[in-house]
Amino acid sequence: MTGRPRAAERAVVVQSGNRQGSGVMINPVTALTCAHVLADPLDVSLAHPFFGGPVGCDVTWSDSTLDLALLTVNRLTRHRNWIDGPMRWRIRLGEITTSAPVPDCEIVGFPGIQRYGQAVRAKHRKTRIFGLDALTTRERTWDLDTAYLSLEAQGASRSRDRPDPDHAPGAAPTGRIEELLANRLRTLLRGEAGAGKTTLLSWLAAHLTDGTLPAELSHLHDLVPLFVPLRNLAPAWEFPDAEQLPKLAKLQTGTAPDGWAHRLLRSGRVYLLVDGLDEVPPARREDARTWLAELLELYPDIRCLVTVRPGAVDGDWLRSERFRELTLLPMSDEDIDRFVTSWHDAARQECAGYGDEYLAEEEQTELDELEEDLHRQFDRNAELSTLARTPLLCAVICALHRSRGGLLPETRWELYKATLAMLLGGRDSNRRIGAPEGVQIGLTEHLELLQTLAVWLVRCGQNQLTREEATQQLQLAMRMLPRVCDQGTPDKVLTHLLNRSGVLQERHDGMVQFIHRTFQDYLAAKALVENGGLRELLRQAHDETWQDVILMSVGHCRPPELIELIEGLIRQSDALPPKAEDRERLHTLAARCARDTVRLSSEIQQTVNDRVRAMLPPRSEDSRRRLASLGPALLSHLPDPDPQNDDEGEWVANLIGLVGGREAMLYAKRLLGHPGKRTRQALASSWLNIPAREYAEEVLAKLPLDDLDVVVTRPRQLELLASFGPMHTLSIVGSYTSEALEEHVAGLTVSHLFLFESADLTSLDFSKRLTATYSLWLGAPLRDIDMLSSLARASHIQRLGMSLVSCSEFASVSQSLPHITDLTVWCQPPEITGIAELPRVFPSLAELHLSPHPEGTLQPPDLTPLVGLPDLKVFVNGKQLVPPPRPQSESTPSMTAQHPFS
Repeated sequence: MTGRPRAAERAVVVQSGNRQGSGVMINPVTALTCAHVLADPLDVSLAHPFFGGPVGCDVTWSDSTLDLALLTVNRLTRHRNWIDGPMRWRIRLGEITTSAPVPDCEIVGFPGIQRYGQAVRAKHRKTRIFGLDALTTRERTWDLDTAYLSLEAQGASRSRDRPDPDHAPGAAPTGRIEELLANRLRTLLRGEAGAGKTTLLSWLAAHLTDGTLPAELSHLHDLVPLFVPLRNLAPAWEFPDAEQLPKLAKLQTGTAPDGWAHRLLRSGRVYLLVDGLDEVPPARREDARTWLAELLELYPDIRCLVTVRPGAVDGDWLRSERFRELTLLPMSDEDIDRFVTSWHDAARQECAGYGDEYLAEEEQTELDELEEDLHRQFDRNAELSTLARTPLLCAVICALHRSRGGLLPETRWELYKATLAMLLGGRDSNRRIGAPEGVQIGLTEHLELLQTLAVWLVRCGQNQLTREEATQQLQLAMRMLPRVCDQGTPDKVLTHLLNRSGVLQERHDGMVQFIHRTFQDYLAAKALVENGGLRELLRQAHDETWQDVILMSVGHCRPPELIELIEGLIRQSDALPPKAEDRERLHTLAARCARDTVRLSSEIQQTVNDRVRAMLPPRSEDSRRRLASLGPALLSHLPDPDPQNDDEGEWVANLIGLVGGREAMLYAKRLLGHPGKRTRQALASSWLNIPAREYAEEVLAKLPLDDLDVVVTRPRQLELLASFGPMHTLSIVGSYTSEALEEHVAGLTVSHLFLFESADLTSLDFSKRLTATYSLWLGAPLRDIDMLSSLARASHIQRLGMSLVSCSEFASVSQSLPHITDLTVWCQPPEITGIAELPRVFPSLAELHLSPHPEGTLQPPDLTPLVGLPDLKVFVNGKQLVPPPRPQSESTPSMTAQHPFS
């Protein structure tokens, strides 16, 4: 290719009627362009700097389905610079027979699509970091990688009947969200308010566009992100068809070519990112499900990720559409440490942009001290860590800690109250900013205005409103605020709130919204309680979208109002049938309100406790999730399980693990003597949510693990394995080096070892010291498959599982592995190639499992090359195949021949 001109040098402008597009010359007289460019097939011309002016063309061929057309110039262009320059080399035309990336292949034309990528990048590559835009005089947005925190998530439990490349058998798949998304075609992602759901989708969209996803997601780089924020459908809630999907994100780009979205979806090269299912009104959620189901039925090959708050839809809501569920877990202590460091790193970046070097150095020194102090406060204050379990609240704490010189509130309501006071009350005065918009408003007046907008949004079931709607609501509020009225019109006041409050923002399409829905709920709850709206809160208690408003109202209620609220919730729930879903939800809501109450009579507390105990044992995954939302307050209601009752022990241990935190440690230790296997497995699976070192030393090191599965998702957990006894299965999720495994895993007593991110391994030598290990499972392709040759010195390993593109890769394995009798290969569908290599590498193979990875169905291969393995059983897609009979020697009568696999 050296010396050849780039295909882009052959690009030409195509003009037809009132349309203009681009094309590429494939020889001196023929151009390839898009069919949609041809507004008038009888009026077509090309333009290029070498032509000296437009050149007329005839349409030789056109296909609207493919959106392609061939044009032939009707006047031969003989310019020497044209013939000897860009047209010196002919473009080869042919068929691409692979879906894999083609090196050095150029895409020409389709400039609108390139602009789409630029628009996605512009929209999602920057984000706000809460607290920094409030405190800085410079940047209001930051590079997404500075703000993004890789969080952990958990899926549903899986059977341990068959090993699976995605998950550890017998344990709920748990790990970093990027690792869990890697092999999921369709995912429903649950997460609390402020848990980072939207930030994750923005991160995916930006990195898909740039082709910079991490290794575990790099196979998705050929996908185009379609970001669908469902809140943008309000208030009409008319769900979009395929061609409307790119428009819903409101990107700063031109109109896509006709049919572009349909063609892209049909090809399967789309990652559909649907954000905020919980923001759809409950009455329209079934319409949303129907819309999504029909879209996926029409385009079954696209990837799809849908986000929702935990209680908005049932656990099986999208199961018929083959969605697999994940739940974002609360931030661990390690996550909080990383977030605090990242937040302060971003603040230090802002200081580096100061024009005053002395001031920058002074600020950075102060930030270093503040960061160190905040880390110490988290280490010694368990209650503070409990408040910081979502990225939003952790950012609020970082911002308040900086603005208040290290002093922090103790409750969630005090956090929000202090945050709003910081943003609305003293920020501008502290920075000696007067009244840039000609409006000067105090804290109380700010709150009154914002509360008016928040209540209107909550009552309308919306999260955004037009500028006109906002000014109408402000006009009503300003009638009661004469000092504000004297300073200008409602529109002028709205401009002030958008520019100065730090709580309200205006999107480029003119819609107004709070920076986060949590602030909307807090302000709406405050307004309703202050204006005698408890009865309205109780009337709306059945509506899931009001749940957070009701919870926020607790911090604003006086003691008599709290009694009225909690008793009203209990009366409503008691009136429902015993097994009604809303009965349990309202009982949980009443218990959460009581938990957050400082003063409550013993009679009401006892009533609440009775309702909580009546929900035990949980009937479903949704019930477990609801009960766990009570946090540490739930633990005292859990019974001491009967040692003979493994069912009871299991659900108690599961709830302890879901609650997590240091408070759960004492209750987990009480179960150490329980003999039930499922109870002990639930205890082993709770390691993720409880401080790693304490749980390892005080629970897991004392728990019999020889028939249990242990899952490691963090480096700190890996370092603690040495204290454990024999383990049945050890599953290591995450990318670790061979040196780390040699140091922390080699020498352990474990029967089955799963390494899900094996792509970074440089050696399998550590397996020689795993003398008790019977099976080894490698969930990602090895850098060098000949590393398998080192297993020749690990004859104790008899079962092997691998992820490969094709079995033909085994040709590069130099050593025979006669001790491997059971082989599982996860390969890319649909064809299975290269199985002729198996008898040489695995001459004693007795069982072969060929499974698709990550999705799809494998075509049954020709098993003739395997007839030399007389005892082999072959399974493809989980079903056993009957191979062809072995060739018979001439001396053996055919009537006595037996099938080798019988």
